[in-house]
Amino acid sequence: MLNKFPFSRFALAAALGAGIFMPTTTLAGTIGSPGDLKFSPAILSSFCDLNIGNGSLGSNVNRQEITSDNAQPGQFAGTRTAGNIAATSNLDTTGAVVIDPPVLTGGTPATSNGISVDSGVKYQETSIALPLDATGTLKATPVDVKFSTTENKGKFANGTYSAQTKVTCTDNGTK
Repeated sequence: MLNKFPFSRFALAAALGAGIFMPTTTLAGTIGSPGDLKFSPAILSSFCDLNIGNGSLGSNVNRQEITSDNAQPGQFAGTRTAGNIAATSNLDTTGAVVIDPPVLTGGTPATSNGISVDSGVKYQETSIALPLDATGTLKATPVDVKFSTTENKGKFANGTYSAQTKVTCTDNGTK
């Protein structure tokens, strides 16, 4: 008769008879309605705050050159002062501040223009890209402009002249 009665049933019957209860798994039921745990969306946006300080122009006494560069030799009329730019951003070293070539407005058109950064870098007629550092910052950087003309016998006519250059912050160093 023992052969027809498996051992596991025998052990269960003996345990129940002795008052020992065997642990059993119980299935949990859902109580109430399930809810969703939500997270508000993140709005990702690059920023770059430019801090621009304007400069001022002067002309050499023979009116052949208009510049902001007070290191240019010779006699000049007017107060020559470099402009200044700085940037703070959430970009990294792939970002840059791009300075376009300067434009002169006034009586005689400039036939040559140049831009120089950081007091001493040679003048160039194309855009200059200044890379941001690892924290997305460009330290205060002086910017000078210089203009000359072949019009009007190589001299700027009497009058009021102003200059400007476009400054742009980019996330990849180009515009």
